[in-house]
Amino acid sequence: MSREGSRLGSPKRRTFLKTTGATTVGLTGLAGCLGSGGGSNSIRAFLWEGYGPLVKQFEEEHDVTVEVEKATSTNNMFTKANSAPDRYDVVCPNSGYAQRFRDAGLIQPLAKNQEEMINKVPNLTNTFDYFRQGTIQDHLTDSQGRWYGIPPRFGLYGLAVDTKNVDKSKLQSSADLWNHKDAWKSVGIGVNTDPVHSVTHAVRALGYTDMLRGDQMNVSGQAWEETRQKFLELADFTRAMFTSEAQFGRAFKGDSYNVGVGPGRNDVINLIKKGNEQFEFVPPKEGSIGWTEAMLMTKSSQNQDAVQKFMDFFLRPKIGAQLAVSDLAPSTVRDAKEHLTQQEQDLFYIPPEDVQKVIQDKPFKNPQKWKQLMSEFKTRLG
Repeated sequence: MSREGSRLGSPKRRTFLKTTGATTVGLTGLAGCLGSGGGSNSIRAFLWEGYGPLVKQFEEEHDVTVEVEKATSTNNMFTKANSAPDRYDVVCPNSGYAQRFRDAGLIQPLAKNQEEMINKVPNLTNTFDYFRQGTIQDHLTDSQGRWYGIPPRFGLYGLAVDTKNVDKSKLQSSADLWNHKDAWKSVGIGVNTDPVHSVTHAVRALGYTDMLRGDQMNVSGQAWEETRQKFLELADFTRAMFTSEAQFGRAFKGDSYNVGVGPGRNDVINLIKKGNEQFEFVPPKEGSIGWTEAMLMTKSSQNQDAVQKFMDFFLRPKIGAQLAVSDLAPSTVRDAKEHLTQQEQDLFYIPPEDVQKVIQDKPFKNPQKWKQLMSEFKTRLG
């Protein structure tokens, strides 16, 4: 259920179609510096589910052929791009792992600064400020301030409640998992096996949220010991654990538990769209863990003009709205809301105040201790 796929093995944000076997566009030689140059009218893009219908519209508008390979995890995307660096023009990993692609020499900058980036991709200004500043800007740029890509979509992890059996007013924050723990003993909770989506609720409940920000999630010393003890308390009223979207959905619909700790927002929205209107996603008041896609141009691409147009296309408000509906994942485009019905806004739009509190998904400083804590938690469950 995690898009990065490199923290504790290869977890996935959600289940995707199997990777396609599209014919590779032949790409040879090295691309020009800072996204200069033209190239052919065809590009090969390694993308997540949901882009397909809109890619066709882009092709018709710009007379560019796009061959899409569907991603299953950022880890898999990196492995494929690294093993065949001439294979793609565009890759779209979790933004927190863009540096890994840079360090491996797999991507190239499009612009030397934000001003030049906006000249090349004008619709970048359509995004929420959050996605052009701070952590996301750090993900999309290097130490020299050069820009490598754009952030088309994002998503959240948080809490889920079955409102038929749970008073949702008692679950508005991570801290509420412990503030009202007696209530959860009767309805049961399900816990995500990925610690970034479960253990971090204890971190936030204890007031150590700032330790989750920065380049890595780094909880240490007394804060870690307090986190460990608090998280283990959840085992007393945990009925099950879930790894995949399908596993979460089956258990939640089957009343195995009525509170989900760490599901993806899109997982809950998917259940609602299938008629389970009693379910609700809750973004914790302390801030949700979030992922953001980073659409990047590969170092080997000779099709920079087409790639820039491709990026700009997905930052249009109307296209952003259609992309959100297509894959249940919100657009980073500020005015995409204007192209959504009220019902669609309820499902696919996240208010700016919630966007500002997002804590970006990223690697752990010491992944082994988080993994060990999850093992300890599972042992306590029996």
